[in-house]
Amino acid sequence: MSIMASIWILFLIQIILMVLMIDLSNRVDRFSLRKRALRRLLRSNLHTVVNIMTDAGVVTGVLQQVGYDGIQLEESNGDLVMVPILSIRAILS
Repeated sequence: MSIMASIWILFLIQIILMVLMIDLSNRVDRFSLRKRALRRLLRSNLHTVVNIMTDAGVVTGVLQQVGYDGIQLEESNGDLVMVPILSIRAILS
Protein backbone atom coordinates (compact mmCIF):
# COMPACT_ATOMS: atom_id res chain seq x y z
CA MET A 1 0.00 0.00 0.00
CA SER A 2 1.33 3.39 -0.91
CA ILE A 3 1.83 6.24 1.53
CA MET A 4 -0.86 8.28 -0.24
CA ALA A 5 -3.41 5.44 0.21
CA SER A 6 -2.50 5.21 3.90
CA ILE A 7 -3.01 8.95 4.33
CA TRP A 8 -6.44 8.75 2.67
CA ILE A 9 -7.47 5.85 4.90
CA LEU A 10 -6.41 7.78 8.01
CA PHE A 11 -8.28 10.84 6.74
CA LEU A 12 -11.46 8.81 6.22
CA ILE A 13 -11.13 7.25 9.67
CA GLN A 14 -10.78 10.73 11.18
CA ILE A 15 -13.95 11.93 9.40
CA ILE A 16 -15.88 8.87 10.58
CA LEU A 17 -14.74 9.45 14.17
CA MET A 18 -15.79 13.12 13.98
CA VAL A 19 -19.28 12.13 12.74
CA LEU A 20 -19.60 9.59 15.57
CA MET A 21 -18.56 12.20 18.15
CA ILE A 22 -21.17 14.66 16.83
CA ASP A 23 -23.86 11.96 17.03
CA LEU A 24 -22.82 11.05 20.58
CA SER A 25 -22.88 14.72 21.58
CA ASN A 26 -26.43 15.09 20.23
CA ARG A 27 -27.56 12.01 22.13
CA VAL A 28 -26.09 13.34 25.37
CA ASP A 29 -27.89 16.67 24.84
CA ARG A 30 -31.25 14.92 24.28
CA PHE A 31 -30.61 12.73 27.33
CA SER A 32 -29.92 15.80 29.50
CA LEU A 33 -33.06 17.55 28.26
CA ARG A 34 -35.16 14.50 29.14
CA LYS A 35 -33.75 14.39 32.67
CA ARG A 36 -34.35 18.11 33.21
CA ALA A 37 -37.93 17.86 31.93
CA LEU A 38 -38.63 14.87 34.19
CA ARG A 39 -37.17 16.65 37.24
CA ARG A 40 -39.29 19.73 36.51
CA LEU A 41 -42.46 17.63 36.16
CA LEU A 42 -41.66 15.66 39.30
CA ARG A 43 -41.00 18.82 41.35
CA SER A 44 -44.47 20.04 40.42
CA ASN A 45 -45.82 16.89 42.14
CA LEU A 46 -43.80 17.16 45.38
CA HIS A 47 -45.66 16.00 48.51
CA THR A 48 -48.48 14.43 46.50
CA VAL A 49 -49.26 10.79 45.80
CA VAL A 50 -47.79 9.69 42.48
CA ASN A 51 -47.69 6.44 40.55
CA ILE A 52 -44.33 5.96 38.86
CA MET A 53 -44.03 3.33 36.13
CA THR A 54 -40.62 1.69 35.79
CA ASP A 55 -39.41 -1.40 33.94
CA ALA A 56 -39.78 -3.27 37.24
CA GLY A 57 -43.41 -2.20 37.74
CA VAL A 58 -45.42 0.63 39.25
CA VAL A 59 -44.34 2.31 42.50
CA THR A 60 -46.93 4.36 44.38
CA GLY A 61 -46.28 6.79 47.19
CA VAL A 62 -45.92 10.37 48.34
CA LEU A 63 -43.13 12.08 46.41
CA GLN A 64 -40.77 13.29 49.16
CA GLN A 65 -37.70 14.46 47.26
CA VAL A 66 -36.50 15.06 43.73
CA GLY A 67 -32.73 14.84 43.37
CA TYR A 68 -30.38 15.20 40.45
CA ASP A 69 -30.44 11.49 39.54
CA GLY A 70 -33.34 10.08 41.49
CA ILE A 71 -36.49 10.54 43.53
CA GLN A 72 -37.65 9.38 46.94
CA LEU A 73 -41.18 8.12 47.54
CA GLU A 74 -42.81 7.19 50.84
CA GLU A 75 -45.13 4.24 50.39
CA SER A 76 -48.36 3.91 52.39
CA ASN A 77 -46.66 1.48 54.81
CA GLY A 78 -43.92 4.05 55.58
CA ASP A 79 -41.20 2.44 53.45
CA LEU A 80 -38.94 4.85 51.58
CA VAL A 81 -38.25 3.94 47.96
CA MET A 82 -35.53 5.45 45.80
CA VAL A 83 -36.13 5.44 42.05
CA PRO A 84 -33.43 6.51 39.57
CA ILE A 85 -34.79 9.15 37.19
CA LEU A 86 -33.55 7.16 34.21
CA SER A 87 -35.70 4.21 35.31
CA ILE A 88 -38.90 6.26 35.12
CA ARG A 89 -40.97 5.31 32.07
CA ALA A 90 -44.14 7.24 32.97
CA ILE A 91 -45.74 9.29 35.72
CA LEU A 92 -49.28 8.02 36.17
CA SER A 93 -50.54 10.37 38.89
